[in-house]
Amino acid sequence: MNEKSEEAAVANSVPKQHSLYRLVTDQARIDDDVLNYKYDGSGTTEDPYVVTWIPDDAGNPMNWTKSTKWTIAMVAAMECFATAFSSSAFSGCIRELVAHLRVSTTLLTAGISLFVLGFALGPLLWAPLSEIYGRQKIFFVTFLAFTVFEAGATADAGVATLLAMRFLAGSFGSSPFTNAGGVIADIFPANERGLAMGIFSLCPSAGPTLGPLVGGFLGQSRGWRWVMGLMTILAGALWIIGSLLVPETYAPLLLRKRAAELSKRTGQVYKTKIDIEKGEISAAKVLSIALVRPWLLLFVEPIVLILSIWLGIVYGTLYLLFGAFPVVFQLERGWSEGVGGLAFLGVALGMVAAIAMGGVWQKQYNAAAAKNGGVAPPEARLPPTIIGGLAIPIAANTVLRSLFGAAFPLFTRDMYNNLGTQWASSVPAFLALSMVPVPIVLYKYGAVIRSKCVYASEAERAMSSLRAKAAQGPPVSTVTRASLETLSSEETSTIAPTDEKSIVEPIKAPATTRQYVAGDASDPQRLLRTTSRAESLGEAAVYEASPYDIDRVNTNASVAGVDLRRIRTNASQR
Repeated sequence: MNEKSEEAAVANSVPKQHSLYRLVTDQARIDDDVLNYKYDGSGTTEDPYVVTWIPDDAGNPMNWTKSTKWTIAMVAAMECFATAFSSSAFSGCIRELVAHLRVSTTLLTAGISLFVLGFALGPLLWAPLSEIYGRQKIFFVTFLAFTVFEAGATADAGVATLLAMRFLAGSFGSSPFTNAGGVIADIFPANERGLAMGIFSLCPSAGPTLGPLVGGFLGQSRGWRWVMGLMTILAGALWIIGSLLVPETYAPLLLRKRAAELSKRTGQVYKTKIDIEKGEISAAKVLSIALVRPWLLLFVEPIVLILSIWLGIVYGTLYLLFGAFPVVFQLERGWSEGVGGLAFLGVALGMVAAIAMGGVWQKQYNAAAAKNGGVAPPEARLPPTIIGGLAIPIAANTVLRSLFGAAFPLFTRDMYNNLGTQWASSVPAFLALSMVPVPIVLYKYGAVIRSKCVYASEAERAMSSLRAKAAQGPPVSTVTRASLETLSSEETSTIAPTDEKSIVEPIKAPATTRQYVAGDASDPQRLLRTTSRAESLGEAAVYEASPYDIDRVNTNASVAGVDLRRIRTNASQR
């Protein structure tokens, strides 16, 4: 092969790309390849064309360039940082607000608790709504509201208005905590997601620790209004940046938009696989399900409850420090608000060290995957938490974690006044010490615990079936490495009707061959499509569900309610 032929082959292997501007403004993303592609079906109401991603689809988030993906990931991470920063920066101006409003410190500390309480309630709305309207629109609306309520907190309208603004700001600002994680899962395949999630996690983790430091220095030098103003400016700037740079990434919505646009252009009927098989569901139904689902998982799934309690203690301890450090370093040692905030740098340093180890742990995770047929068990993610669990005493999930974070600051000052600095500081240490065995037990007995869980056990059986079918498929193609990741979003519904016969609808492995209405066996489009689907089957080994989206494991009951009689029946059979 000559040099020109090699260059042409390389060029042809690189997927065509849309501009970032088009990705942001055009959710259908239809080009000539998409328009002329031969989809399954006849284009009629009875047999509509089935819209899926085409090979090397420029509109598929999994096919975007690394620079585009990382730009989106960093903006999403900074959105989380802004919200987390605002949750704790308020503590840096509490002393000034106590003098200005002439209220108790405990009452103003509720400004932190109510903000974090919003973290618990907001995701119950924003996560399911993002499945209907998309992540892009939800961010645009919620972060705009977050900015407005942050600005409202700067007004001198009394303590009641201030606390109300803080609660609403936390509720609307919490949307990135669920949706940003979903964006990461939308654009990165499993073998790249560990590093992306590690770096992404640094921002929402560093935000609460840097907030008191910045808020303390700014509050003592410029006053409480400047602290509130800084939070407003940060939120507003990131709302503008996110609106301009972050496109829609949720695959089911993108395909639904594409199907509607194709139908409009051609006059024929196009639908997504989800809409054909599951039909549409109202927003009211989705919200009713979403309000029940976290509590259902929390109390029905033992592994969810265990991890939620563990993370609740960790998160509550972090927010306890926001009330404890001012007592220890400002009241007892006489430090200023700014200098007292420097104590949080130790916490931030520990977080940075943990993130820096992300690459090492990702290699360990990949090695575990290689030993288990290409799919690592969930426990392979736990070794870093064991180390973290040992370090904490020394130095659901979202709902319960945020409830702990909201409650701890309220009693911190009274606890330190009554118990003294030494004993009061020992309380979170003892709590954290009691949690040390949790990740170790889960690492060793996680598979047994998951087998006792309704959703987890069904999802494991579905994945085992998928892996078994994948083992019979053709070799994996390096060009279509992300195809199954995309398939998990594209062809598994997050909105499913209740099935009396089964709690979970198993994930359907893609067929290696199909019957097509148009084209014969020599049709290159048909051959390419068939090969692509066969290769995506081989990609089952790298499939991993989104850690932020329970529905990525295709649990029917997680979105459609659950038959509690069946749960009791399953439990009795075990």
